[in-house]
Amino acid sequence: MTEMLPLANDRSWNSGGDAFPANNIGDLRNNIDDIDNQIALLLARRFDITEQIGEVKGQQNRKRVGDPIREFKVMERLGELTEDSALQKTSLYAIYNTIFSESKRQQEDKLPVKPDNQLYHHRGW
Repeated sequence: MTEMLPLANDRSWNSGGDAFPANNIGDLRNNIDDIDNQIALLLARRFDITEQIGEVKGQQNRKRVGDPIREFKVMERLGELTEDSALQKTSLYAIYNTIFSESKRQQEDKLPVKPDNQLYHHRGW
C-alpha cells in the first residue's frame, strides 16, 4: 500500500518546492497512479459511510436526503483548503457535485419510500 498524502491543514505538499520530485514523465505518472489509488480507496470509504447514513435515515423514516447548507460549507472549506493549488474551484466543485449526487442516490436507495421529487437535489455551484 502506498503512503497516504498529508491530510487536513497540512499544506507541506504545496510548499512551493518539488512536492513530487521526478526526472521524467514516467516517474510523475507513477506519482499520479499512487494518488489515484488513494483517491479510489478514500472514495470507497466515503461511500461506505454515506451508505450507513442512508441506513440511519431509512430507520428514521426520512423522506428526503441531502443537506444544501452542509454541502455549501463543505465546498467552502475545500475551496479554502486548496486555494493555493493548481486545482481550480470550478473543477473542485464539479468533482464534489458528482460525489454529492452519488451520495444522495445511494442514500435514497435506503429510504423506505423513494422521493418522487428530485428538485431538492442541488445542481451546480
